[in-house]
Amino acid sequence: MIEKPTVLILGAGASQPYGLPLGSQLRDSVLRAVDNVEFRSLHQESDGQEEELSEFALDLATSGFSSVDAFLEERPQWTGVGKLAMAWCLMGYEQATKAMLFPPTQPHDHWYETLWATLKSRSWRSFKKQPLSIITFNYDRSLEHYLVTVACNNYSLRPQTAAEGLPIVHVHGTLGPYDASNYGGPFDGAILNEASKSIRVVHEADVEHSEFVRARQLISKTERVLFIGFGYLDTNMRKLGFPHEELAGVVEIAGTSRGIPHNAWRETCRTYGIAPNPAPGAHLADVIADTLY
Repeated sequence: MIEKPTVLILGAGASQPYGLPLGSQLRDSVLRAVDNVEFRSLHQESDGQEEELSEFALDLATSGFSSVDAFLEERPQWTGVGKLAMAWCLMGYEQATKAMLFPPTQPHDHWYETLWATLKSRSWRSFKKQPLSIITFNYDRSLEHYLVTVACNNYSLRPQTAAEGLPIVHVHGTLGPYDASNYGGPFDGAILNEASKSIRVVHEADVEHSEFVRARQLISKTERVLFIGFGYLDTNMRKLGFPHEELAGVVEIAGTSRGIPHNAWRETCRTYGIAPNPAPGAHLADVIADTLY
């Protein structure tokens, strides 16, 4: 069980072991989607104009942006079609990777299971009392599905009860309300539209009137912060209130650094008060185990 107040902050790398894409991978999937017959049909059902798909794809492909989110921040005229394409791709990824959440097809770096082992307690009541909050920049709901499934198994709960008890904040929105009964299942135009409208790209996420306010409040009251699969972009760090002078020397701050060059990671640690990770290439599960146990 977790006894010290703790906040986990998740970036795209946190979902990657489960088959979800990083920024550039999602961009490429979106570009392929505009030529997909099924997506084009759903786009037309959403009152989209067919000719705008080609214009959107050409603009994105030649923009030099490595992520759709960054592209839409500079080209807000494409927000509608961009969000619809991202939702379609990500819901497809949820379908394809649903089986990876559980044995025997789980990933080698199965940090969801390690987190559960840390959180597991004798009862649902004691589970919920643990001082843990999870802030995620990801749209996918794979962590919810994993935790809801194992909680229902261990505590004989209804999925809705388990879902309502999870301390997860999606600061950029999500792919619609989580529903265990249809997670990773087929979806129609209505479900896709709901998912796209639930996504908040960068320019839509007002840091003063959104889940970012709640996120900063959680961080200000915690004793330990752990970044998982995070990219530490200055824009995102500042939205969370970092660098946070009031936390310096008071709150334990740690994070994973896989894929980040050594010098860049050293500067990130210095700027944001993160304790240097002695094993930058470590599996996320190992970092969870070393930090939370």
